[in-house]
Amino acid sequence: MKRDLAAIAARQWDLAIVGGGIYGVCAAWEAARRGLAVCLLERDDFGGATSSQSLKVIHGGLRYLQHAHLPRFFEAVSERRRFLELAPHLVSPIPFVMPTHGRALRSREAMAIALLANDVLGLRRSPRGDPKKRIPRGRVLWRAEALELLPGLAGAGITGAARWWDCQSYSTERLLLALLAAATSAGAAAANRAEVVEPIGTAHRVEGVRVRDTESGAAHAIHARVVLNAAGPWADSLLARLVARPAPPRFLASKAFNLVTRRLRPEAAVGLEGREELRDRDAVVPAGRRLFFVVPWHDLSLIGTRHLPWRGDPDEFRITRDDVRLFVDEVNAAYPPFAVRRDDVIGVYGGMLPQSAASLGADEVELEKRSRVIDHAREEPVEGLITLIGVKWTAARAVAARGVTLACRKLGRPQAMPSLRGVRLPGSEFERHEEFLDEQRASLPACLDAASGEHLLRSFGTRARDLFALAEQRPELATVLQEGSWVIGAEVVRAVREEMALHLDDVLLRRTELSLASPLDDAAIERTARLMAAELDWDAPRIDAELARAHAALARFRVD
Repeated sequence: MKRDLAAIAARQWDLAIVGGGIYGVCAAWEAARRGLAVCLLERDDFGGATSSQSLKVIHGGLRYLQHAHLPRFFEAVSERRRFLELAPHLVSPIPFVMPTHGRALRSREAMAIALLANDVLGLRRSPRGDPKKRIPRGRVLWRAEALELLPGLAGAGITGAARWWDCQSYSTERLLLALLAAATSAGAAAANRAEVVEPIGTAHRVEGVRVRDTESGAAHAIHARVVLNAAGPWADSLLARLVARPAPPRFLASKAFNLVTRRLRPEAAVGLEGREELRDRDAVVPAGRRLFFVVPWHDLSLIGTRHLPWRGDPDEFRITRDDVRLFVDEVNAAYPPFAVRRDDVIGVYGGMLPQSAASLGADEVELEKRSRVIDHAREEPVEGLITLIGVKWTAARAVAARGVTLACRKLGRPQAMPSLRGVRLPGSEFERHEEFLDEQRASLPACLDAASGEHLLRSFGTRARDLFALAEQRPELATVLQEGSWVIGAEVVRAVREEMALHLDDVLLRRTELSLASPLDDAAIERTARLMAAELDWDAPRIDAELARAHAALARFRVD
């Protein structure tokens, strides 16, 4: 996976995709699988905005039953199964538990009906061939069982609990990179740090884009028969550059964030009710209060998602200390035994999601429920331009595929989607995940400790062998970069050589999980910088600049 903007500019493309988040990456993979000549352009870093800020949950469609919206339910169940099949080293089932109470939506009776419908309608929820990846059936628990799982709720009117299974990604950042690697292996070209400046074409037809290489400052003209706008929160600012006449806003941004904390609960994800009454105009059953989840992840917990209004420029997006403090208070009010303190919060994953027009300007956010594929030939009209507005990480591949189908129609190419049966992402070339892990654990290189070896196998799957080989060739790359972390130097070198990591914060926050070390000491950051400097030929002033940039990025993650 090499970055070469000059080579991208030297040829004609069927499809140019602008935006390297999960929707743009999935579109690039789908287009390449269909034989289109496709390039992907990202202004900053792949997955560098909302796509890398998720709760790491690959959702099924349980909550969509509340809206009686069966197409969304079936899509969610199908896409969750697909991710289990595509990347079994990165996606696994995880149990969820939510207390029941009263006689309304959250009662034992209502949840029993919802779980039964979820199981019956989602019969094809499990992947083929690997029993360890099977999604079990849900059930309701009696009060005594619920209080055993959630001690401390005895006085809260608890009648029991609902337990069901969803899926979790070991790393959504690595999952996105595996999809990107699949796209480039199938023939797509990709470049990060490529900012679209203006369109190529006429007032009524887009025939490509002019981009600026933000690393070198060089300008390039990228010619394409169709341009797909997958810029997420920046979709409207991109459209302002691509469309001559003003267009109505397509992405009405809201602020969403998740907390990374010390481990609060070891066994299952826990659903809890927040303080807000959720006004959901589309719900067939009254929505009640907004839910949030406390999800075990690695040796930490993720808590989310908190939704707040946002009325600023996407480039100025920030999570504030007050945002974090108020959410911590809400968590403790919902379940006092967690006793979360501000200094328990290791970091904050925050991004922007589209809200519905009906809640625009209100204090309470109502999220947009349906992703959209917009054909600008029908609206402005501007031919050769498509916009994707995505809502859910889980649905990204399916929505992107619809966008690519529209592009194929415009190109006069076959629109049928190739089958995904038997398809695996890079790193998933094995039959059964647990058997693969057992085989590899038995033959880890002597230079690696067991924790780092396990982390590499779960992060990279079969491609961990490349890192093993690199660590054996250069033993200094086999040691962890910080005590208490599992990340080794070989991951940094690979990130530069194979994954277009161009800046220190790319590695700390998105190519590795070094940012989760608490605290991440300056010596580990400098060791990482030195490894990158040797690969990228940085001089002393450049190293200093990268250290300053990385500390600023980490401060935003920590909400210092």
